[in-house]
Amino acid sequence: MRWVTRGRTSPPSGNPITWELRQTYDARTLAPLGYHSTNSLGAYSSLRIDGRSVRGERRTPRDSTLQKVDVTIDRPGYFAGASDLVPAAVGLKEGTVISAPVWSPQMEAAETRVFSIRGIATVQVEGSTIEAWKVDEHKVDGKLVATWYLLDRSPYMVYGEVPLPDGRTQLITEVEVPHSSAQ
Repeated sequence: MRWVTRGRTSPPSGNPITWELRQTYDARTLAPLGYHSTNSLGAYSSLRIDGRSVRGERRTPRDSTLQKVDVTIDRPGYFAGASDLVPAAVGLKEGTVISAPVWSPQMEAAETRVFSIRGIATVQVEGSTIEAWKVDEHKVDGKLVATWYLLDRSPYMVYGEVPLPDGRTQLITEVEVPHSSAQ
């Protein structure tokens, strides 16, 4: 399974930053297999994941050259940037609480996140009204990471609210891009 997520972040001061994330997952287990990320500041990551082994290359906005990546993470986990897939992989049922490891290329080790499935809620997504599962994601210390609105089919996450360190909330929407046999 493959997803492309594009976004735009508007910092309090400065020009908007655009980004694109391409992810590949095993269709049965939703285990991450590939991660490709770029942004308008020049950051770039292209990684292959095989269990705990992560290999590829990356560049931060401050780097002029690509840096090799060859690391072994402490335990397999879902991408922190796609943690909304965890409840979809386990199953959506009101009242369910799920603990799962998540990680990202920016993290030194995987961390446990707790997902609480609240129930069905109505949400507006790019002009459409959608009935979706409301799921809160917290760190183990109780800090809210995000509130997700999920479906039990692609694109799974249709809307998200992510609290930012400066007090603002980042809003995320996702729609399915039709697949053609020419791709």
